[in-house]
Amino acid sequence: MNTVEGIGYLAASLVLATFCMKSMGALRLAAIASNMAFIAYGYFGHLAPVLLLHALLLPINIYRLVEPVSPDASKCPERVTCSGGKECSLFGNCPKRPRTRR
Repeated sequence: MNTVEGIGYLAASLVLATFCMKSMGALRLAAIASNMAFIAYGYFGHLAPVLLLHALLLPINIYRLVEPVSPDASKCPERVTCSGGKECSLFGNCPKRPRTRR
């Protein structure tokens, strides 16, 4: 195995690690490390599509890591009414009431 292949395997391992993360912060950090490794892999391996994809994904992951996230769902721009007339988020998640089994 040469150095370029090693970087590729490292990058792939970091992608796998992102699927094991339980917190969004850890996931983003692993994704950023993965993007950087894939950028190196694409550059040294002369793989323009890999380089381009991860060069585009890197700033997105950095932005998502540092963007402010509101824990208050009432600040969401769109609200819909769930069955029973209760106010819920767009995906039916009702953060102000406990989940009930159907």
